[in-house]
Amino acid sequence: MPTGTILAYSIPDGAQVLIDGSVAPTRFGFARTPATIDHVSAGTRNVTFKLPGYVDMTISTEVPQGGYKTVTAILHPVK
Repeated sequence: MPTGTILAYSIPDGAQVLIDGSVAPTRFGFARTPATIDHVSAGTRNVTFKLPGYVDMTISTEVPQGGYKTVTAILHPVK
């Protein structure tokens, strides 16, 4: 299956990253921003950022086969 890499960032840092609803693994454990997430299936993926005290954000993105996609979320505090 063709794969690519997601470079995940958030403001503020430290958000948990989920790919298509599943916690994204990295070689250092589960992904928290900033994170490099390898071996993501190429194609359209939903990237969700979760951080306590902030509203969750999901971004739909296209992951290129053999390439990189940068995804950045600006998280807003829960009111």
